[in-house]
Amino acid sequence: GAREPIPIWSAIDDGCTHVLTLCSKPKFEGRNWMTVMKRNFIRDWFMNPRYLGGRVYKQVEAHEKGSLNTERMLWEDCPQRQRETFGANVFTLFPETQPVGSLSRNVEKLQEARMEGHTAVQDLYAALFEEYPVLPRL
Repeated sequence: GAREPIPIWSAIDDGCTHVLTLCSKPKFEGRNWMTVMKRNFIRDWFMNPRYLGGRVYKQVEAHEKGSLNTERMLWEDCPQRQRETFGANVFTLFPETQPVGSLSRNVEKLQEARMEGHTAVQDLYAALFEEYPVLPRL
């Protein structure tokens, strides 16, 4: 949505202590200023409802919990620092490359991207279950 493109903060505000975030773009894409400008152009001219003024997004981005700041927080590799930053355990999965464009209608590519995300989640859960095995029922 316009107010919270990455709904991590809503989940934390609702009391979630563990949040899994699936990103559709590579980890450090937001460091490239031209990429950010292109993303903003697409959002402002093609995805923005006419009734929302352009200032809405600028106000959201300027907020400490805006999408660019949140995206930078997600880049943190140290789980302890992420826990301190967010106040919760945030697990983030980034693709190596962006599997499809934001406006793609190519069903085959969209399905491939879906499967890539599904596989990444399976791999994460496998690693988590190794670290935190299920306790036997009493």
